[in-house]
Amino acid sequence: RCGAPRTVRTEQMKKTVKRLIHLARGQSQRKVVSDLKLNNIKGERASVRRIIKELNLKPFKLRKAQKLSTINKEQRVACAKQLIKKFSARKTNSKWEWSRIINTDFSGIFTTEGLYNSKNDVVYAEDSSEISADLRAASRSKYPAGIMFLGWNLYERVNTSKWSNKFHSMVTRSTLK
Repeated sequence: RCGAPRTVRTEQMKKTVKRLIHLARGQSQRKVVSDLKLNNIKGERASVRRIIKELNLKPFKLRKAQKLSTINKEQRVACAKQLIKKFSARKTNSKWEWSRIINTDFSGIFTTEGLYNSKNDVVYAEDSSEISADLRAASRSKYPAGIMFLGWNLYERVNTSKWSNKFHSMVTRSTLK
């Protein structure tokens, strides 16, 4: 090419940008520019955008996936079976206590896991086959840990302390197994 030599889009700069952004989760063009500036490397957003285009890197959005392992699935089935065994599945059975269940108000949950925005999270790669499955999936917990403010609605004079003690002992026994 004729004219003055390139000062920003050099081969070394291309290697640096590729190292920072290629197959890196949570990276963006703005973050790459700020990383370059932290390392005292001259570069602007337009230059980084051009380098990414020259390297044929494309942004691929992450796919939503449930964060549920096989152990979680087995635990859910076991818990459901224990509840049916303890409180019965038929109204005619003497163990039937489903009409005395406590409904709780779960509207006051404050989760410790942050909100997921699919537009902010991309992985740059030349082809989608390059991206591994664990890097491509944006797994989220169905029931994330958090703090809950609880409200009670009682049916048929349920002794809440007795019920909560029974339920707590049942849960601790199932988790210890």
